[in-house]
Parts: sequence; structure tokens; C-alpha cells
Amino acid sequence: MDKRQHLYLSCLGFHRAQYLAHVFFYVISKSHSYQLERVQRSAACYVLNDYSPYSSVTAMLNLLKWQTLEQRRNQASLIMLYKISHNLVAVDHTHLIQSRNHNFIVPFSRTQYHSNSFFPHTIRLWNALPVDIKASRSPESFAQGLMSISLKP
Repeated sequence: MDKRQHLYLSCLGFHRAQYLAHVFFYVISKSHSYQLERVQRSAACYVLNDYSPYSSVTAMLNLLKWQTLEQRRNQASLIMLYKISHNLVAVDHTHLIQSRNHNFIVPFSRTQYHSNSFFPHTIRLWNALPVDIKASRSPESFAQGLMSISLKP
């Protein structure tokens, strides 16, 4: 199992390209996103050498402790928002308005496209986080806090 898992992670390199997840997520179609998820689900069958139609691929992903690509995109986006809000990356954040409990006001969107773009989408995720995670003192402790919860949009 270890060799197969290593092969999947090194050849497909989803973990290397993860830093782009918060960018490409908003421009790819749902069908392309679904196709990417299917690659990971197929890889889980390959790694565990279980191609039975009666096996649960979701259970395989849980056994391997692999996050879905959507969860990884959400986590990468939240870490980027943390870095933006703490001036750790050079991105203009003057439009981010902070409210109580380390929350941000979600920008008004006239279109669905804007509503699903980085800032509105990620701010909605951010506002749903527990206060202790949002108040983390470093990006590393913030990322560890994210790993301890389930990120669902």
C-alpha cells in the first residue's frame, strides 16, 4: 500500500499543486472539478487494490486519511485569507471589513460568478470557523486548527 500511495502522490502531484487550489477552483467548471475528484477516487481504489463494485470509495478515502479535493481547496483558500488578513502576503485587503469575533463582512455580489469568487466564498467559510481558530497567532497553528475540523461549504 505504501508504494502505491507514494506513486499516486508523486506522479499526480496534487499535493504540489495545492498552492494554486484557491485560484483555479473558481474558474473551472463543475464537470472538471468532478473529473478531478474522480481521479482521486480511482487512485484510492488503486492504492488499496480494491476494485469491487460493492466497496465504498468514501470509506477507502477515510481509511487512507485523504481529504477530498474540495476540502483541500477550502483549506488552502482559508490559509491564504489568513495570510492576507495578517499582511503575510502582498495582496490588497483594504476592502476586507472586520466585524465581531474575527469575522469579515461578505462583499455584496450582483452575480453568481462573483459570489463564488475567492473573497466572498472564502469569507463565508472563514465566518463559520470557531473563534479560537480564527484567532491563531501563526499560519502554522491556524493550519493545524483547520485540520481538527471538517471544512464543508
